[in-house]
Amino acid sequence: MRAVLAKLGEEAVGGLKKDEPAIVRAMVAVSRVASLQGAAQEARELGMKAVEDASAADLLGVAVTLALQGEHDAVGELVARASEKQSPGAIGAWLDLAAVLRVNGRLELALDVAEKALARVDAQHDNVQALLEIARTLARQGDLHGALERAKKALNLALRAPEHEAGDDQPGADASIS
Repeated sequence: MRAVLAKLGEEAVGGLKKDEPAIVRAMVAVSRVASLQGAAQEARELGMKAVEDASAADLLGVAVTLALQGEHDAVGELVARASEKQSPGAIGAWLDLAAVLRVNGRLELALDVAEKALARVDAQHDNVQALLEIARTLARQGDLHGALERAKKALNLALRAPEHEAGDDQPGADASIS
């Protein structure tokens, strides 16, 4: 069975663009093979083994690709694996995935991913972006009060950013929204 899966995986990778990152190519191939009836569990195990050493950003990039293909179970597994890694530079990847999931209607997972991004931020700009993504997702879920709260937090942070600090020529720049 493994030989058949390996052959099918090679054929699937052969049809992908050569400039795609190897990790994305491997996971897309595995997701194609996993769609074969009766081989899904073994294909998934092989695919997950292929990404064990990948960075959080790579895992999240693959998750975006799989989310766009509708492979949401695999996305959840990749999010769990990425959560275990300490990758402060991966905030953009977390937020990209949250946006794709939100647009595709996977709102609970989108909110979880956006909250994981917020927990990892170390720059004020990233904090604002994560709060706005959470606000968009909450609004889509119908939680307008929660969405407004997060949007206000984001706006207040943005207004306190160094480029918005009040000076003699910028009256009112220190205002906040309540």
